[in-house]
Amino acid sequence: MLFFARYEAGQRGDRALAPEHLLLGLIRERKGIHKDILRSVDLEEVVRQIEAGHAHHEHVPASVEIPFAPEAREILELAKVEADDLKHNYIGTEHLLLGLLGKDGTRAAAILHGQGLTLEDARKQLADIMATPATLQSDADVLAERQGRAPNVLAVLEQLTAIEELLRRVVRPNDPEATALQESIIERIDAIRRLLR
Repeated sequence: MLFFARYEAGQRGDRALAPEHLLLGLIRERKGIHKDILRSVDLEEVVRQIEAGHAHHEHVPASVEIPFAPEAREILELAKVEADDLKHNYIGTEHLLLGLLGKDGTRAAAILHGQGLTLEDARKQLADIMATPATLQSDADVLAERQGRAPNVLAVLEQLTAIEELLRRVVRPNDPEATALQESIIERIDAIRRLLR
């Protein structure tokens, strides 16, 4: 999700990750419990509203790090609080959505509230989803991975290095589309490395 948020910021030429980028990242993220909570929201309208109030600038290359804006940092902290309150030992997309809804005064929260989604409603929906055996069954692998098994960090870092090396060997330098995709994947690999260290 954060990868998608960074992508959205870069495409718009923004030099900081704002709450709107986090919301766009959640919309782009195809997996996660947040999708069930957002079912009542017209996501196309959300994107239109974000686009309408945004001036595009020159694209920020994938190699340039884009920091979090203060409001986005606060949302990440709120997401952590929501996860802690739920006794979850991970921060998932559902917690980030709650963080977005909980940070009043942002365009992202205002747009979601305008769609009829409130923090209280989202919390209730999440509780209902988590209590539904069918949902837990379908998400069992994800939840078990998040709650039960810690990754072997050294093994993961070695695999990331191998993937990056393979990308460098396979992508032809005279293919701009493949090179752009390669940069995007390497950027995501670097983000994973930073999280693991």
